[in-house]
Parts: sequence; C-alpha cells; structure tokens
Amino acid sequence: MTEMKRYTLESGVPETMMKLSGAPQELVDIYNRICKEEKWDELSACMTFYRNWLPIAFASYYDCVPDEHRYNFLLDLYAHGGDGVAAIRKEVRTALKYGSPILPPELDGMDTITVYRAGDEDIKKAAYRLSWSTDREKAEWFMIYSGLRKASDMHLYQGEIKREKIIAYVDSREESEIVQYRGVKNIQEIGFMTYQDVIRNWKEKKDE
Repeated sequence: MTEMKRYTLESGVPETMMKLSGAPQELVDIYNRICKEEKWDELSACMTFYRNWLPIAFASYYDCVPDEHRYNFLLDLYAHGGDGVAAIRKEVRTALKYGSPILPPELDGMDTITVYRAGDEDIKKAAYRLSWSTDREKAEWFMIYSGLRKASDMHLYQGEIKREKIIAYVDSREESEIVQYRGVKNIQEIGFMTYQDVIRNWKEKKDE
C-alpha cells in the first residue's frame, strides 16, 4: 500500500484547517512560527498548553513533524493531555515505527514485566488500553482518582508484557507508566471498587 503523501506547512493546509475550525489568527501564527523554526518540543508543549485546540492542532500540524522527531513528539503529547484525543492515541499505538523505549534500570534483564492497570473497562478490553504501570500502588491510587473523575466502578488488573511489546516508558508524572497496545497477556482482575467504595476510600484518605 502506498503511503499517503504528507502536506507541508508551505502548502497552506495546516493554516486553512485551523482557520476553518475557528482558531484565532494569533494562535495560527504561533504554530506556523514554531513549525518554520522546526522546534518540535515547543510545538508539542504549545499544543498541550492550548488544550481546547489540541485535537484540531494535532490534525493540522502533525504532518509537518519529521519522522525522527515523531516518537518523542507523540509521547510528549500523550503524557500531557493527549491521551484524551483519539487521533493521538491511534498514532501512539504505532510509535515504534519512529523510536524505541528507554526503560529504567530496575527493569534491566527482565524479558517479561508485571504491569497493573486501574480501569472501568471489562477485562476483555483491558489489553486494548494503552496505559499500564509497573507500580501497583500507583495503579491502586488511580482506582480512586479515575473512579471519582469517571463516577464509575473500578477494576484493578494485573498482567504481563514482553519487553519487545512495550511502546514507551513514561515517568514524567511519576506514574511508572508502560504504554502498550494489545501486548499485555495473562490479565487477571486482582481488585474491584464500586463507585461507593471509591468515594469512601477518597474520604478516608482525605481525612488522614
């Protein structure tokens, strides 16, 4: 299959897409300047700073990012709000085309890594969720945090992933996060909280 040709900044397509979406000219000028200067770290930071425009900004300017910068660009976006954008999640799933993960020293020599996830999804869908963690305590904390945010019952899952199936390791938020897609196997449920349990645990921790 022939790869679809990417459009460039000079084509005017990114600016046109932004304007058609109602973006102010001042914001368009900022993105155009950053792309002309090829400051891709700054571009990802700008996209996440102007969070309301993140989906359309990504759709408009991602084609401008060179392959050699795409891995870090995608993971920066994902770690700072892009996990809520379907188009970014889709691209993150294929990020190994552009780079490879750097794992922490404590995972050296481990071909199979135990990971954990707090999620509201059924266990059959857990392997399709990108965010897992090597830290069980952090996953348990997310049962409360995500449960409150989603007003949902929460499951705690444990699974195993082969080293070569890891898309990225992200610890910028101290979450020991493993990013993956369909790589976690032998998934089992090791904990469960109803929404009422979530609220009760949150109140107890707040009062400590």
